[in-house]
Amino acid sequence: MGLKASELAEARISIRYGKNNAADKVLRKPLILVEGFDFDANPGDERYGDINYTSIVKGFSFSEITGQRTKQNLKDMEVFAEKIYNESYDLIFINFKDGSADLRKNGNTLIRLIQWVNQNKASDEEVVVIGASMGGILARYAIRTMELADCKHCVKLYASFDSPHQ
Repeated sequence: MGLKASELAEARISIRYGKNNAADKVLRKPLILVEGFDFDANPGDERYGDINYTSIVKGFSFSEITGQRTKQNLKDMEVFAEKIYNESYDLIFINFKDGSADLRKNGNTLIRLIQWVNQNKASDEEVVVIGASMGGILARYAIRTMELADCKHCVKLYASFDSPHQ
């Protein structure tokens, strides 16, 4: 699926290779975690919000303004990140610059990431995609758009939580 730059949103991609993949840094068992609608505590900066890759693997985030810990409810994410690491999943976290941007642009960026993962993985392992909140909607959009365009996504499991599907 060829996507033009004007059809994409800006995002940061972070990868934590699984336990058995960490030494050579090769994707073998990809799991894409799609962030949800992330409000930014400091809109004067580069955005991206206060939930990021470090928040996921450490289980907390810091306020950009006060420097104090915030989002204490992320402790379960640290447990999740450790569990998938130990099971050798490669955690690929996509953090959109503007989570409130056009759903299609953010979804197209996820399509581009899924394509990149499939082109760069060193195994036949299919992709797992998990979307949190708005990320669940974006993941569903991306996967379905690829299907309608007859573009192979190689996603074996899609899961969402806290996503407003209706």
